[in-house]
Amino acid sequence: MFSPNFIIFVPFVRTFFNSYFIFEDGEVRLFLSFFIIYISFFYLFYKFLCKIFSILDKTILLYLTSWIGFVFFQYTNWTKYYYYSFSGFLLEVNNFAFLTWLFVLLLGLILIIQLSKFEFVKIFLGSWTLLLLLSPLTSFLSEYLIPNENEYSFEKNFSNVSLNEKPDIYFILYDGLASLDTLDKYYQYNAEPLTNFLSQNNFYTAKEASSSYGTTNMSLATIFEAEYLLQDGDRYKINNKHVLENFDILQSDVFQILIDNGYSIGSYSNYVTCNDNELEKIVCLYRKTPKQIIYQLLLQTPFRIIENNQEKLFFYEDLLNVLNLECAVTCGDKSLSELQEEFDNKFQTQLTNTPKFYFFHMKNTHGPFFVDEQCKPLEKTSSISDAKEKKEEYIFSILCLQKDLEKFINNIDSEAILILQSDHGPHFSYARTYTDLTDNEIQNRYRIFSSIRFNNNCQDNPSSKFGQVNTFVFVFKCLSEKEFSYQEIKTFYVPVNPRYDNIVEITDRLKF
Repeated sequence: MFSPNFIIFVPFVRTFFNSYFIFEDGEVRLFLSFFIIYISFFYLFYKFLCKIFSILDKTILLYLTSWIGFVFFQYTNWTKYYYYSFSGFLLEVNNFAFLTWLFVLLLGLILIIQLSKFEFVKIFLGSWTLLLLLSPLTSFLSEYLIPNENEYSFEKNFSNVSLNEKPDIYFILYDGLASLDTLDKYYQYNAEPLTNFLSQNNFYTAKEASSSYGTTNMSLATIFEAEYLLQDGDRYKINNKHVLENFDILQSDVFQILIDNGYSIGSYSNYVTCNDNELEKIVCLYRKTPKQIIYQLLLQTPFRIIENNQEKLFFYEDLLNVLNLECAVTCGDKSLSELQEEFDNKFQTQLTNTPKFYFFHMKNTHGPFFVDEQCKPLEKTSSISDAKEKKEEYIFSILCLQKDLEKFINNIDSEAILILQSDHGPHFSYARTYTDLTDNEIQNRYRIFSSIRFNNNCQDNPSSKFGQVNTFVFVFKCLSEKEFSYQEIKTFYVPVNPRYDNIVEITDRLKF
């Protein structure tokens, strides 16, 4: 029905297009190189099948290749789904998610071999293959041709704000950093040096700060819109998935006000994407390097098995060296000073006198942990993200944070506003459902670090209202004559298990 050369490349096209839209770099040449890698993988699958099943028709072998390739690159997604969806006795079976994935893979091979003798099955397999080819194209066109009827809407908090003062503003997001009292209680971290340092540099630290949702993307949406996009009882994955799919930080109120007031923006985050040629006042540096992207793509395959068992495998580091991916795993963030220097070099000459807003999304404090207390790569890394299992490495990352921050503050304008905040706390036995949510996890994941050094002319005090949803309410109130109302501080649990979809407000369960 289809020529062999045509069909064998179908899964590559699908994966290439999906990768192009998922990863923020937008470098076509980079993903063309991935495309070649995928072609090599599938060609090897095809040649292997030709050797093993030499008596089978070549068209059937191509269908088998398509199936293997499709399942191979869905490894992480499928095993994660099985892990969160199954219940009962299956949970007692070691590696039940992997075994289910392997069973589905083999079952598909058997069914294709046994049923392909029927003409209607061949028609189905041919149609399935054709749909695989067309799905990226239809997905791409739907973004432009199909109007979105599910746009979220709410009252904008920051309309027509004119800033009287325009100091440089630094917003440093430390991903996964818990509150100081949580660090003391659960990780035996001595916060006194950091507390003294912040106090000596005129920082206000909110002792009762909390994460709005306990996840990065929803917390960022809350911070940059100064509003809760989803409330208690909303069905996140089913009815409101479009909220985050359509949310663009660059189009948020905070970014738009900064742009309207003449700020040049530098963003170091995978959650903000921009094209420097189109937006001359916005410069993006992405956290994902080509090596890191390739590594993340590998983790979508059964390579995840090797990665999960790296501490037991003596050849793991050698394997990364052979793949030229060693730095994709063991290298942490660049220093704040290095990032600012890169931004300033990228800003056009005519923009040097404009005020700057820097958004640094730092990941060293988010597991897996890669740096020691001197911000040097750890000799041995682990794929484990749970901070309670990697307490020492977690504390190392915080000591690195302080060391980096001390150096950075000495090199910036003393009048600049400097916001230090986390999106959520560390992984701590993340609950599948609300009924599984423990007080210990709430203390870890939802109580966060939040501190600010603000302009000396600001008469307002952050008080207990300072936090994620009110972060820029306070900043803009400080820099303008406009009156703002602070939002009530709320915290919500977002379910992980796909069978439990309702968001639950847990504000009353936070104990200070």
